[in-house]
Amino acid sequence: MGFERRLAQPAFGWVERPLPGSPPCWAHLVYEGAVTRMLPAFKDDDRVDLLPPLAAAVRAAVEGVFDQKPALERALHTGRLVVVCAPSTAASVRLRGRLPLRDLVRRALEGSSMQVAPPGALRFGRAVRDQAGLGVTQRARNLSGSMRATDVQGRLCLLLDDVITSGATLTEASRALRVAGADDVVALTAAAAVLRRR
Repeated sequence: MGFERRLAQPAFGWVERPLPGSPPCWAHLVYEGAVTRMLPAFKDDDRVDLLPPLAAAVRAAVEGVFDQKPALERALHTGRLVVVCAPSTAASVRLRGRLPLRDLVRRALEGSSMQVAPPGALRFGRAVRDQAGLGVTQRARNLSGSMRATDVQGRLCLLLDDVITSGATLTEASRALRVAGADDVVALTAAAAVLRRR
């Protein structure tokens, strides 16, 4: 099935991951087929031509989670909502020379009144291993306590990432935002990986 047809399908919906402290996460697409090629190509191969369709998936996810969580709309109207992007490691930023997720989010939110937090609002406070090849428990251990957040006290944080796999990144990011004083954290992703039992 082509990407455009996938985008028009009903949303994947709420994603459940077993990690303690994992925030509620809404995803629009299943991470399979064309999606598994497009997201890495956009992030790692500088395929900026893929920005418009991928931004459409993020925009659809935003619309879906707003339908599901009326508190987001109330927070937006009272100035309490802030959009926070999951951070990239320093090594990834050096390698890519850009912040692909931030580019994606900015394009998806064009024309909206949503405030996007600066990159330093959520960042890594220590070095972490590459998550590729790590299992769910290993990913959680690798990221545990690694992130720091600022400037979110009293805010409702809409935490965005491109894809949720184990949920370790969003769980650690949510922890850091709450430690920094966020009132609540709701996560969303363009896509969700379907975890297979081994």
